[in-house]
Amino acid sequence: MPSIGTDLATRSTSLSNKSDAFSSMKSEDFIRVMFTELTNQDPLSPNESKDLLAQISTIRQIESDLAMSERLTEMVRQNEITASSSLIGKFVLGQSESLADVAGYVDSVSVTRDGVVLNLSGGFKVPMNRIVEVVDPELVGGSPDNDAPRVVKGIPEQAAVPGQEFRFRFDIGTFADDGGVESLSYSATLTDGSPLPAWLKFDPINREFYGTPPADATGSINLRVTAVDSHNARVSTGFTIKFVESSGEEEETE
Repeated sequence: MPSIGTDLATRSTSLSNKSDAFSSMKSEDFIRVMFTELTNQDPLSPNESKDLLAQISTIRQIESDLAMSERLTEMVRQNEITASSSLIGKFVLGQSESLADVAGYVDSVSVTRDGVVLNLSGGFKVPMNRIVEVVDPELVGGSPDNDAPRVVKGIPEQAAVPGQEFRFRFDIGTFADDGGVESLSYSATLTDGSPLPAWLKFDPINREFYGTPPADATGSINLRVTAVDSHNARVSTGFTIKFVESSGEEEETE
């Protein structure tokens, strides 16, 4: 004799299967069910006309909603393609597919399963919905023929002791550019684009951060370093300064 638990589990599975089957039904299936119901109704107690009309109205509404949804989706996609095509030749700033801050000229546009993607000079790919800023090439002073700088390797997390002097110089090989790294200039901000905290300074010539964090500093801060070439094309990468009670000796890189 099956147990009560087994019986309940069997019924639950049966109800779940029925729910899944119902959700996958199409309007044709509803019409078939409706006509089956009419065929097998009690002649002495037939369904009222208003109920039949209500069912037909519901089916038509479902079909209308589905058709409208498909049309709207296609309109949005076409509008996005048109808007992105107008950016070809423009200088844009945004986030790449790997969430790195990049910039460059739009060479072409691709339509992927996930949406429209801008193909930038330098090989970067930026989804349309991650564009931060669009700049007229004449204002940038650059050229579509120029490739933007590239991030070669990330900047490792750094440790800073509150109340003690902090110094860190990032590797000159962090960025690369076709014109040579000597042509690059650097700037630094917090990740959100706001200025560095008052205690932290950045020397762009020597690529060095320095300063003394407050004695009560806790947690960490996230920074963004941007490299700009002679054509004003740019790329950024980020790193973190974590506040610790003590730090080991850090090896300085050139």
